Amino acid sequence: MSLDEDTRKLIEAMSAGGAPEFRNMQPEEVRGAVETFTGLQAPPREVGRVLERSYSGPGGEQQVNVYVPEGDGPFPVVVYFHGGGFVGGSLNVVDEPARALAVDARVVVMTAAYRLAPEHKFPAATDDSVAALAWAAGHAAEFGGDPARLFVMGDSAGGNLAAVAAIRCRDENGPRLAGQILVYPVIDSVLDLPSRREF
Repeated sequence: MSLDEDTRKLIEAMSAGGAPEFRNMQPEEVRGAVETFTGLQAPPREVGRVLERSYSGPGGEQQVNVYVPEGDGPFPVVVYFHGGGFVGGSLNVVDEPARALAVDARVVVMTAAYRLAPEHKFPAATDDSVAALAWAAGHAAEFGGDPARLFVMGDSAGGNLAAVAAIRCRDENGPRLAGQILVYPVIDSVLDLPSRREF
């Protein structure tokens, strides 16, 4: 099997640019590199409304961006946690996918920030993700969302946070979730998979 053509071009461009591997970067370098991922995205789509809010987590206030589709609700609600290796990433990096999801799936999307490592040690990010879900459940109706149809979603490290938050909500009497959506989640510490060995 060969690599997808777009993936091959991306890898070649990164190699030609002399970009160091993430494992050899300092945290600020990782954060800067992850922020450039917006350059790989489609142009941001128009959505009914985008609102900036915050939730109270164990470490203080964290930002939440709320994307509300056009039309009348109540809409399902998706709380989305960004990736970035637990060290990088931001709400800016998931703006484009959140807009697309809100428009195409007709859901309220809430992208929630969380504390990053290494400044904030485990379980800071997981504590924040549970607090964000609780906030979403309590405030969904304000944005035309249906708290009875609350989903958690994340990509990469955010997929790990989504999975952990779902388990903690179940075990700690948190909000009842309708489901979880995990996009290439970091949930296997070994990662000894045929696709990783081949590529």
